[in-house]
Amino acid sequence: MFLECRQLCKKGSLNQAKTLSESIENLIHNEYLFPNNPDKFYQQHYPLYETFQRSVKQLHSDICQTHHILWNDGIDKTNKNQLKLNFSYLDQLFQCIFYDDKGEKLLMEKNIQTFAIYCLQEFIQNLIEKKMKLDIDEEEITTMVLIRLENNEEIERNNIEQFNETLNFINKFFDVLNTHLLSREMKIQTLNEK
Repeated sequence: MFLECRQLCKKGSLNQAKTLSESIENLIHNEYLFPNNPDKFYQQHYPLYETFQRSVKQLHSDICQTHHILWNDGIDKTNKNQLKLNFSYLDQLFQCIFYDDKGEKLLMEKNIQTFAIYCLQEFIQNLIEKKMKLDIDEEEITTMVLIRLENNEEIERNNIEQFNETLNFINKFFDVLNTHLLSREMKIQTLNEK
């Protein structure tokens, strides 16, 4: 079961991995399998319980890592002045349920905050201060959007035209982000709902 869960994480099947992980976690809390008394039988089998617990913690770590991988592959910021949104990874990520009590909701909130800061500093600030232009490739055949900042050759314009064009770029940028990322719904399960 542990190996299967790790394989699911490697494939990016986060929802299935979480479901299997929950089943494994329910086993560790089963008092029939792991009784909560200090008798000799329990003492003899305690190393098995410890090994089981370590494996469950490793699964939680693998699932957390899979969140990061899917987020970073879905929102690729590796190239300077370029942002690539890959829908297949984002779909895998947002199809799963984020558990508040396991810190998954907080993890996603931090990722979103970091992304917002990146957008403001890399794209909005560069559009305003460095007079760059925005180029967006929305490919319907593939599951990707490529957003690039490029040098604007038409610098010899008046300030009102430049400002109007910058506002149009910012509007287009947020429109594309809203369509492909910001409009996605996060399914969150709190401790009360369990």
